[in-house]
Amino acid sequence: CTGVQATGKTLDGGTEMNAMNWIIGFAVRRRVWLMLAIAVLTGGFGFLASRLAVDNSLEVWFVEDDPALGSYEQFLGEFGNDETVVIAFAGSGDALAADRLARLDRLTDQIARIDGVARVQSLSNLPVPEGAELRHALEGDRLASRLVGRNQTSLLLVAWMEAGVDMDVRRPEILEEIRDAVAGQRTDDEQAHFGGVGVLYDALNRATIGEGALFIGLSYAVITIVLLLVTRRIAWTLIALLVVTLADVALLGTMTLLGRPINMITMALPPVVMILGVANVVHMATDLDLALARGVRSLSGLQEALARITVPCGFNALTTGVAFLSLTTANMAVTRDYGLFAAIGVGFA
Repeated sequence: CTGVQATGKTLDGGTEMNAMNWIIGFAVRRRVWLMLAIAVLTGGFGFLASRLAVDNSLEVWFVEDDPALGSYEQFLGEFGNDETVVIAFAGSGDALAADRLARLDRLTDQIARIDGVARVQSLSNLPVPEGAELRHALEGDRLASRLVGRNQTSLLLVAWMEAGVDMDVRRPEILEEIRDAVAGQRTDDEQAHFGGVGVLYDALNRATIGEGALFIGLSYAVITIVLLLVTRRIAWTLIALLVVTLADVALLGTMTLLGRPINMITMALPPVVMILGVANVVHMATDLDLALARGVRSLSGLQEALARITVPCGFNALTTGVAFLSLTTANMAVTRDYGLFAAIGVGFA
């Protein structure tokens, strides 16, 4: 071990200490250029992070050799897409009244015209035998009978999304257009309820973003309070928060760069990186404060103190990263991504 004496001189601590002392010394001498480089890199990562996709589709929750996944992929290959939007109109009057059927006909046509909707099914576009009354035609048609409530006061409309690799990006806009069309045809005494796989995916994606932002905000609050209590210095607190923020931006940018979306599981990565990154900052800050308390004032003496504590901190980051990388051997894709990007995030911090 290397001990910092009151004079600022150090004892020889071995090859690791000498190498780290040289690295820290280089960073101190080139600190302006290094900070500029970090700023440029953060800007680039920030640009990528702003384009990070959110994807909670079913595929990420299966192990690779799961027979159910094979059946699901075969289904998608045959039919193109499994995303539907189911709209139920619940009213107090007769669902087969002329005015309600007229509005259903207009709504069916409006939704069918929305870019991203493959087809729409409702009572308005089901074939009815010529001259037959709709109410009697429903009695012998199993499919048609499912599009109207048993008490015949509610109507159902089903829209199929188009198959496409960019559906996660387009889905919110498509659903918003569908909701606007529904609002334009719904009367005050009717209620509209939305369901289906497409609506479920959209809700999961919204929850991922909303709850992720909440957890990150709570992490910032907890870390700020703990740092102020431990270090008793605003400067160290701000530096630590800046460090973990830059690390998270770089992490999210890397996910975009490697074509990985974020989901309900990997949204936990930014708080994890923040907590693990702050731990090293606390060790470095307290060790430098101890050196100052012992009378070390020279830049070289503080540099050697920082080098000394960086050795175990670096070892801690390395072993933590290796532990996360062990998750990349899992069969489930979401678990592998969690381990890989947790390790990358710790490295950035």
